[in-house]
Amino acid sequence: METLQDNLKSASWWLGVVLVSILINIISAYLKSRTDSLFSKFSTKWRLRSIARKEAEKAELDYLQSNPCEHVFLGLQELRHRVRSGAYLVFGFMLGTFGIPLLEQDDLFLRASAVFFMLLAIVALLISGFEHSWAVRLQRLLTDARKSKYAVYF
Repeated sequence: METLQDNLKSASWWLGVVLVSILINIISAYLKSRTDSLFSKFSTKWRLRSIARKEAEKAELDYLQSNPCEHVFLGLQELRHRVRSGAYLVFGFMLGTFGIPLLEQDDLFLRASAVFFMLLAIVALLISGFEHSWAVRLQRLLTDARKSKYAVYF
């Protein structure tokens, strides 16, 4: 505690603090312009990618509205993604269920197996989420395509 009080009373310590703060201020001013330009490039790329994605979705929607027979294939594709999502979900929960009791074991191999099961469970659950989001996207696209006056309902 006495060394802290001695440092606070020392002029060299305060001079060091001032110099370090000036140095930090200079570095931050230099980095600010670099980070601003980097984030503006990222933002521009993000905006352009979003515009391209919307245009591609619009072209796909126009194609689906002009070809009502494609609705059946799109519905089957959506169903496939939903089934895969459910299968990965069940598989992930099964792996997690098998892995949890193995964590309490003393054997190193069993603990390593538990970690492996848990990692596989996380991967399976992530894949399940991706499959579900793809199925929801196809469902939305199919719903929008069926709003056409040429749509055929099956």
